[in-house]
Order: sequence, then structure tokens, then C-alpha cells
Amino acid sequence: MGVKKKERKFGFIRLIKLLFSTLIGSTILSGLIVTPALIVHFYWYKPNPTDHRKYVRDNVEAWLFWAAANVSISWGLALIVDIIPAVIRFIIGLTWGHVSEAIKSRLEMYSSVKEPIKPVLYAASCWVSWVIIFVHIFKLYDMDDESTSRAAYTPRVYQVIEFLFFFALIICAQKMLSHFVAFSFHRTAYRERLQEVQEALKAIEKLRTYRPKRRHPQKSSFGRSTPIFSALLTPAHERDHFFGGRSRPGTPGGSRAATPEEHCTSSDDDRDATLVARKRKGKARRSWLPREDKPDLRVNTADQHKYPPSPLGGSPSNSGSPAVGSRRRSFDDDPAVVIHAATQAAKALKTAMLHDARNIQGKDEDVNGLVWNVSSSYEAKRLARSIWHTFREPGRTYLIPRDFYPAFPTAAEAEAAFKVFDKDNNGDISRAEVKTTLLKVYKERRFLSRSMRDVGQALTTLDNVLLVLALIILFFVSLSIFGVNIESSLTSLYTIGIGASFIFKNSASSAFDAIMFLFVTHPFDTGDRCFIDDENLVVKKMGLFATIFARADGTETYYFNSMLFNKFITNARRSDKTAENLTMQVAWRTPIEKLDQLEKCMNNWLQTEENRWFQPSTSVTLQKIDYQRYLEITIGIPYNSNWQDWNLRLQRKTAFHAAVNYYSRQLGLVAYNSTIPVAYANPETLEVAPMTPGDEDGDMPESPAPEPVDRKERSNWMGFQPPPEDGIPSGMRRRKAKSKKAMFRTFGGADGF
Repeated sequence: MGVKKKERKFGFIRLIKLLFSTLIGSTILSGLIVTPALIVHFYWYKPNPTDHRKYVRDNVEAWLFWAAANVSISWGLALIVDIIPAVIRFIIGLTWGHVSEAIKSRLEMYSSVKEPIKPVLYAASCWVSWVIIFVHIFKLYDMDDESTSRAAYTPRVYQVIEFLFFFALIICAQKMLSHFVAFSFHRTAYRERLQEVQEALKAIEKLRTYRPKRRHPQKSSFGRSTPIFSALLTPAHERDHFFGGRSRPGTPGGSRAATPEEHCTSSDDDRDATLVARKRKGKARRSWLPREDKPDLRVNTADQHKYPPSPLGGSPSNSGSPAVGSRRRSFDDDPAVVIHAATQAAKALKTAMLHDARNIQGKDEDVNGLVWNVSSSYEAKRLARSIWHTFREPGRTYLIPRDFYPAFPTAAEAEAAFKVFDKDNNGDISRAEVKTTLLKVYKERRFLSRSMRDVGQALTTLDNVLLVLALIILFFVSLSIFGVNIESSLTSLYTIGIGASFIFKNSASSAFDAIMFLFVTHPFDTGDRCFIDDENLVVKKMGLFATIFARADGTETYYFNSMLFNKFITNARRSDKTAENLTMQVAWRTPIEKLDQLEKCMNNWLQTEENRWFQPSTSVTLQKIDYQRYLEITIGIPYNSNWQDWNLRLQRKTAFHAAVNYYSRQLGLVAYNSTIPVAYANPETLEVAPMTPGDEDGDMPESPAPEPVDRKERSNWMGFQPPPEDGIPSGMRRRKAKSKKAMFRTFGGADGF
């Protein structure tokens, strides 16, 4: 991929991280801290033991022993905090056999707030260990009578350590509250979107990394007897079928696993591999056991063997006799099992010894599906084309659930992955649906990352507000710890507080409304299309106090969240499949049979439309008769998605109008006002003549004849492609139409909206 491999150098910063993050480093660091105390004891105090030297020795040893003890104890406390979820999962799984979703949610909440717990435990261990060492071991501090302490500085140090404990307690409580708010907010606001994106990316990753089983190509009459020349003379999208078997569903799923040679020979597919996947492949090759040889691709799949034979497997000669092979493997497997168990134990010990309990090296963010190698719409289209050509059967222009079976271990997982692309549940997938789904997942992932970033900034502002409140509480606690007279100090503080309440009253009210609007109501996320006061806006950036919207013309609008609190907001992204009506007028004398034919033609086009932009049913509804001058009808436009993508909505709307125009011209539907009869009266008698001079029926224009259609040449007009005579373009299957009742529910009733 052209990415330069980063060299890992052993520097001073990395040494410091190793000493503070791992158990081995903490042990070494504790030993280094204790070493000066031992030197002072054996080489400075022992040769000349005086009272002064004893006092100096006790102070040096007390502080160094206290520091060394806390270095090791803090790592152990952090490890206990980290392994609590694993222990709870193990105990519940061992007792009940299954961990419920409620328990998992609580464990996730604990994992989100566990980091602020560690500093509180560190401060508590420092306080307790200081009391044990300075009071009970070296007798440097007297808790009963501070004036009689051996070290005169220890009373003030004791107050500082007590203050540090309450400082860590209050600050960590504030951080836990912020993390709890963030976790609860993300779980309610983004849980469904994250789950949907994760499921989609999981299915896409399975399809992307799937490599069909390739057989040895037969020699051809054109001299292309090697895979190299065959690959050069064969299109990229046909190589899988050239190397593969005759039919994908006829091959067992177990025999279609990818081999190392396949990963080396595939050129186009390897470009889709992510850097993360490549790193995992590299890590997977490192093992303490010798790796078995690669299987030979030249043998038949029905009689596979390893060449040369590995020590742990049977030879080719006795591969057909399982009785002898099983008797031999029963003795050979014992050392392998012992070596495997020892390897696993060594890996577990290594993980425990090198565990970063203090999180010095930084948190390993697990985005669970938001990491994807597709970073542009071009790559999404290229990946869609790769998936389409990999799973498409020759001679067929759509995919069915059976095509996904080889890529997944079970049929249920394959059908679930198929539903990711089959949004209309018609049982097949077109090429346009694969591309549309991948582009939608790419955009959703990008909008999710931006929205979570903006919400993170808002949460940072909220965290700062809570931090100010925590510092105010800490101030009053510190007055009590250091023995300050609170009554005399609070008089001036009360005056300042009352004055500030009048000054910041409106600001505090606006801040509260903004917090409620963003974290409780939460009507939109970054990237959502919203309709506010007849304005079509897209959320560009969210903040705690203001939101930036972008219009279609490129201008940006700033709205204060306190103002949006009292407005009606329509969110297009959170809406389901949306529909609207096309309104048109036809002549008063238009036969009803032609309107029925127009409805049938539109339904036929919707059922066979290649892009799957619409639901496969619509209806023509008579809405109004205007004094017998014309008929006003509405035709429902049943979009297959919402209006989040505004350009796509306009393309679909244009294509639907073009289809109505096309079929209206074919059926001869026109629109004009009815002829107004004119009556002539005698000017003298003012009597109306019994007949008008002209014949009304004779002057009535006839409906134009249907226009001829050129079936030989099919063009695409504004997104609408007329179907051929059979009504099924490009071999696509006809989608199942909805019933009248279900169709009317789509448009909110029988009369449209």
C-alpha cells in the first residue's frame, strides 16, 4: 500500500513507559528505589551508629520504602480493577452458563468508568502505607499528639497526604459522573446506529476477505497452460470463475477455505486488504511451534495431503486408512498437547507480566467496526464491484442468499449478511444495491465519527463545568483539612456568591437549557438533514451552546441551542422510508381505463427498475374534479429510503416524473380545460335559442393516439430507462408488489397523504 514501516527504537521515553506500565518494570523500579536506602543503612549508618545518623536513616528509609511499596502496590490495585469484569463474566458463565445482556451493559458501564477509580485507590494506598511506615514502623509521626512527633515536618505532610486523597476522591467522582453521562448518552443516542454499522461492516469484511477455492486450470488450445498467462489474458472480474469450479453452490463450504497461495496470487483482491488485517497476518505467523508446510495446490480437493508430510500428520500412503493413522496419532499427539499447553501458559504469563495496568502507554481504543479500509466513495464502489464479481454466478445478473453460503460458517449468518444488502426484502440483490449499501455504510461511518467527535467536544465542555463545581467543593474540604476557621472565611464568600447569582442568572439558565436540549432531547447528530422553519439544513457541527447548520447554497447558519429548544425539528435521517405525491391534471373526458393502465405501467416499471430506488408499488388516486374542467390525480412516489441524501432524492424524483411522462405519452393522456358552451339569445325577446350554433360533441378535440415506441434502442432519460417488451431489463427478477392495503399505509391512507 506504499506505507513506510515505522521503525521501533528503544529510547528513554520507552524505557520509562516500560518501568511504570508493567509488573517487571515496577519490580525493577522498586528495587532501584530501595537500593539507596540499603546503601545508607549498611555503608553509612552501620559503621558509625549515632542518634543523628539513625534519625537521618529512618527518614531516608521511610520515604524510599514508602515510594517503592506504592510503586508495586499501585500496579496490583490497577490489575485488580482491570480483571474484575473478566472474573465476573467467568463466575456467571460458570454458574449460569450464559451472561445476560443486562450484565454485559453493566460491565461495559464499569469499563467506561474504571479508569477514574484507579487514582482513588492509589491515593488511599499512599495514605494507608504512609501511616503504617511513618507511625507504626519508624515512629516518625505521632497521631495522638502531633507536637511530640520525632520529625517536626510530618504533621503538615500528613495534612497534605490527606488533602491529596480527598482531591483524588472528588476529582475522580466528577470524572466518573462525566463518563457515566457520556456512556449513557452514547448508549441511547448511538447504540442502534453503531450496532447497525458494526453488523454491516462485519458482513462486508467476511465478503471482502473471502477467497473461493481455486482448482488447477486445465490446458487450453491457445497455449495458456499456466495461471500467469491465464491471468494476463483474462479480465480481472472473471479470474475467480476461470480458476474456480463450475458452480459455487455445488461446492461444500468447508473446501472453500482460503490458502496462503491464494492470498499471494490475487492481485486486485489484495489491494482491498486493510493494514490492520496485514498486521494480524504477520502476528499470526509468529509461533513457538514449527509451522506446518503449505498444502500442494496441484492435488485434487477430494484427496488432499501435505507434501512433504509433516510429523504431526499421516503420510500420503496411509491417508486412506484411518485405523492405522489414528493409532499412530494417539502417541504423537501427546507431546503436541503438552507443548501447546505450555505455549498457552507462557503467553498468559507474558500477558500478565507486561499488562499496562496503569494505562501509561495510552488506552487501546476499540471502535468495533468503525475501522475500515474504505475511506472514500471511489473505494466503496471498487469494493462493491469486487464483491459483485466474486459471488455472481455466470449468466445471472443478481445475487441470491445461496451465493453467500460459502463465505460464512452457517446458513443463518449468510442470510443475515444478505439482508444487509437486500433492503426491500425481495430475495435478490442487484449490482446497484451492493454499491448503494456500501456507499451508505461508508457515509454512515463517517457521519458517526464526526458526530461522536462533536458530542465529545460538548461533553468536554460539560466536564469542565462539572470540574468547576468539584473544585468549589474541594475548596471547602481543604479548609477543614488544614484547620482554617470556616466561619470567618465564609462571610466574604457568601457575599461573592450572592452577587454572582444575579450576574450569571441568565447564562446559567441558558446553559441548563442547552444541556437538556443536547443530552436529553438530542434531536439531531452531525450530518443529519433537518427541516427547521421551512429551511432545509444539514448539521455541520454541534456544540454545547450552539449548532452550525449548512444550507444547500453553501452558507452557514448559527443557531443557539436555547433557541432550538422551542422549535419544531424534522429529522430526515431518523425517518423511515419516505414517500411523497406527484400531482398532475388530465382532461375531463379521459377514460378511467387509461388511468388504470397508467397505474399498471408504473407498477410494472417499479417492479423491474434496476436501481431499486423505489418500493415496488404505487397507485393513481383521483383527488379533485374542478367544475368538470379537468381531473386532478396524485401518484405516490414510494422511495426506498429517506431524504437524508438530498441529491439522490432529486434523482429519484426526476426519474419517477420522467417515467410518468413517458407512459402518459404512450397512453395518450393530455390535459386541457373542457369546452365552455356558449348560448345565443334573441336581443328583442331575450329568449335563449334551443341549440347552439356549434355542435359541442363535434368540436371536441379527440385524444391523441399513443405514440410509437422504438423497442430496438433503449435510452436513459433523466434516470428513467424504459423497460423492454418483456418488462424485465437485463434479466432482473420481477419484485413482488405490495397489496393495496399495505400500499395505502405507505402513503398515510387511500387519499395520498
